[in-house]
Amino acid sequence: MKKFFAAVFAAVSLFSCFSCAENYEYEYLEKDSAVFSGAMTLYVKLLGRDASSAFEEMSLTLEKIGSEISLTDKNSALSYFNEKAEENEKVKVSKETYNLISLALGFEKETGGAFSIGAFNLSELWGLDVDGYSGYDPFEDIPVKGELPDYETQVLSAKAHCDTSRLILTQEAGECFIEKSDGELKIDLGGIAKGYCADLCVGIAKRHSLKSALINISGNIVLLGGYYDGRKFVDWEISVLQPRPKAALYREEVCAFGSGGDISIVTSGDYRRYYRHESDLQLCHIIDPISGLPTDISLGADGKSYVQKPEIVSSATVLCGSSAAADAYSTALCVMGLENAARFLQENNDVCAIIFTERGEAHGRMYASDGIEFIKEDTYGEFRKYEKYAPA
Repeated sequence: MKKFFAAVFAAVSLFSCFSCAENYEYEYLEKDSAVFSGAMTLYVKLLGRDASSAFEEMSLTLEKIGSEISLTDKNSALSYFNEKAEENEKVKVSKETYNLISLALGFEKETGGAFSIGAFNLSELWGLDVDGYSGYDPFEDIPVKGELPDYETQVLSAKAHCDTSRLILTQEAGECFIEKSDGELKIDLGGIAKGYCADLCVGIAKRHSLKSALINISGNIVLLGGYYDGRKFVDWEISVLQPRPKAALYREEVCAFGSGGDISIVTSGDYRRYYRHESDLQLCHIIDPISGLPTDISLGADGKSYVQKPEIVSSATVLCGSSAAADAYSTALCVMGLENAARFLQENNDVCAIIFTERGEAHGRMYASDGIEFIKEDTYGEFRKYEKYAPA
């Protein structure tokens, strides 16, 4: 019998767990481990002859990368780059970090700037970096007090130092370096790091010839191979969770679809990390690098004040072959808004997504790529509350 598995910290859940009792040929391993100095969790369900060794290699790989790119570790290379590196100072990084930054810059071009690793100055300004939103408890809902950043003097000033074209990557004698021609530029790899690490874990799983794997890095999920039900490999069944209400200990399923495996599933949304300001504006952690504003607010008619957007992307779940790509794209779709996001997906046939919006206090619209086949759709009442959207 299939058991229900809810993915940790994700907006997707899986209806299937491994049921391996009848297969004695392979080792079955279900295990989790704190990685990135405790900032992330690696949770796996692995099936293969060398599952334990694969898990150990995954854990060590993630710890190595975390020690370099963590912004909460003040001794990491990325913390040094952001806080202490001078203009045109070369900072040595590992090959993995170099490749991660290079990959992120490529996704910035692909998304027209909707995804960017250069917006850390803006996150700090809005109090939406880790130190900022971690002080807000959505269940207590005590509003954050204080003046919001002035658009002309603060937001535009911070935005001027978010240009990733001022980020320089070089390799010399087999070593990798990053530098910046703008001494105030700061980068944050949090929007793609989990996905990149998940892809590295997939490579490890394949090198160890695992037959099936579920890899979950703090909500970024990769399914490798089919689900083994004790007799044969079958498709996975995946549901998307309700993005509302924002503060919820348990989220109901909205809709469900099937997948044969070898797929990455990543969700971005406005409901995990956010705060409510005393002005009653709600600010989520996703920054629009182009406007310099959190994605759920815009400038008022006077060009100075801020207003809540009438409709926002509350959740974007992306499916594609690369977890790093899914990570970057899910963030970008939230920034783009529904219409532009739908067009982006139509132009990129190798990427599928399910997007939900919110209109004030009411459910908004929903868009699903053509490549997604829903199952048991009629059993999810919340799904029917959303207006299905078809772009022109």
